[in-house]
Amino acid sequence: MKETTSDSEAQPTEQVKVFSPEIKIEDVLEDAGGFGWFQRIFSFMTIYPQIAAGMIILSPVFTGNGNVKLFCNSSTTPYGNSCMVTCTERGNDQDQGYASIVQEWDLVCSRGWIVDSITSCQMVGMMTGSMVSSLVSDSFGRKRGYLFVTLCMGFFGMLPAIAIGPGTYAVSRFLAGFGAGGVFVVYLVHLMEFLTPSWRTICGVVSLWPLGEMLLGLAGYVIPDWRYLTVLTAAPIFVLLLFYPFLLESPRWLLTQKRTKDAHEVLRKIANWNSRPTPQVATIEALQATILQQEIKSVKTSEVLKQLITNKKLMLRLLILAWANISCTVMYYGVSFSVKSLSGLPSLNLFYMGILDFIRIPAVLVL
Repeated sequence: MKETTSDSEAQPTEQVKVFSPEIKIEDVLEDAGGFGWFQRIFSFMTIYPQIAAGMIILSPVFTGNGNVKLFCNSSTTPYGNSCMVTCTERGNDQDQGYASIVQEWDLVCSRGWIVDSITSCQMVGMMTGSMVSSLVSDSFGRKRGYLFVTLCMGFFGMLPAIAIGPGTYAVSRFLAGFGAGGVFVVYLVHLMEFLTPSWRTICGVVSLWPLGEMLLGLAGYVIPDWRYLTVLTAAPIFVLLLFYPFLLESPRWLLTQKRTKDAHEVLRKIANWNSRPTPQVATIEALQATILQQEIKSVKTSEVLKQLITNKKLMLRLLILAWANISCTVMYYGVSFSVKSLSGLPSLNLFYMGILDFIRIPAVLVL
């Protein structure tokens, strides 16, 4: 007799994994594909603004370059024996652009300190943006916070191009720094909440900042006018608008806001992108219960500060890490902004720095 089988035996179906009540977001993400196609594309989209960030932040290398020809006027004259300025008449090229703010606004001699002070304003803006952006992303969501800081970086990054003097230029550079500082905080939080633990370190180290450095070096070599160069540095950020339909809200943040259906829809899209079964609603509800319980048990800010003050060992470790971070930041940006003072072309110096920064990425992963 010929052996027969039922339809259910002949066509096995993929089983949807059911989790225990103590479920973690990492378990759901792993079951939805781990580091699948969605995570790969999403990682690129969130890291992409670093290209514009590198160009905007390091653009003072060219816009504040003092190694330019100066044109004679009421302020560009010898300032005594301690400061001699060589200038030439503007002549028939009066309508041509300026190579830097030093050339246009005569920021030399007694006004030379203004150039570096403006760069400091930009760095203060970065610090401010990093603090404010975290509050925005916690209150309004990772997606909205991410779009807010990236668009701020884009619009404010172009703003210095229409400055009418050192004062307005300083304010616009502060705002540009505000957007760039916010990007580095929000993008990392947004990205990490879509990744499993095994990929968080790798994606946290990978950066497109070096590519921005190299592109800025090439642009600085090709474009002589500092205003056009300023616009170009911020232009790449608006490509992000093409990615908008693919940017999703963090499912973990949605669950902390008790938006269970929205979180389930996000995880459904992730699973579809990765060709995996959609998580069950019961699984998402159990995950939400776990996350809300974690939020209740989380230590309040006042208690954290109290522990830092009372625990000397913890305070010492915090101070050591803070000092190491400050030292590395001062050293890196100090060298980066000083490439205009090194021998050779600033554009080539910056391009070489970008290459070294790219080499740093695999070196950090290995070490």
